[in-house]
Amino acid sequence: MAAIARQVFQLGLVARPTTILARCTMQMEFRRGKKSDRKPAQKPKPKPTLASIMDSIQSKGFLRSNKPYKPPADVTERINQILKSKNIKTFDNTKLSKDLNERFELFNQCGEEFNYFIHNSKLCHIVTVGDLKEFYETPVFTTTPFEALQNMEVPPNLHVEQNYHRFNPSKTNFFLFLNYYSISSFFTDADDLFGGKTAFPQSATLVTGLKYKDKYEGHTPEKPWPEKVQSVFKD
Repeated sequence: MAAIARQVFQLGLVARPTTILARCTMQMEFRRGKKSDRKPAQKPKPKPTLASIMDSIQSKGFLRSNKPYKPPADVTERINQILKSKNIKTFDNTKLSKDLNERFELFNQCGEEFNYFIHNSKLCHIVTVGDLKEFYETPVFTTTPFEALQNMEVPPNLHVEQNYHRFNPSKTNFFLFLNYYSISSFFTDADDLFGGKTAFPQSATLVTGLKYKDKYEGHTPEKPWPEKVQSVFKD
């Protein structure tokens, strides 16, 4: 039987097993692609730290309503006094107790001391004394970038109008004109500017901010098309 198989392979009537294996390997490599074409394995993303979270809140403070906080000059000394009253070491690497009652008493006393309490989403990130000090040493600004321009030195050709006037062609508006000497106000049925005509007749003016909803009135134009389209064909 072995002699017959040897003769068959020599005559080339049947491919050798090594040849079949090589072809299968080439097909599999062709389907998978070369190793050089494969994408490198992605490294796991590092977990966010307390510093990165506070930096994100500080840079995006205008996106949500947060209480402003300015740390006092002696914030570290006052925290150390609170820690000593609780018999806790003042080293930054000292881990805080996991007992909920002890954590509540410590955080509550710190909140009353600085009139600024730790957010619920940050309680799990306060693990050590250093985390607690870092939280109360980080200022929180709630001014928007637009409001910050009022206190910045801008070029002489740039003028920022914070209390601007919104054009409303149809509804009653209440205007306040502020100058250096006095404030005057009056009512009008429509804006006198441009004869009450707007350059964008079909564009609505929507006031979505909670802060400016009561200050500025929105405007919704009339529908340009009839509600019911009449048929051009007779019944």
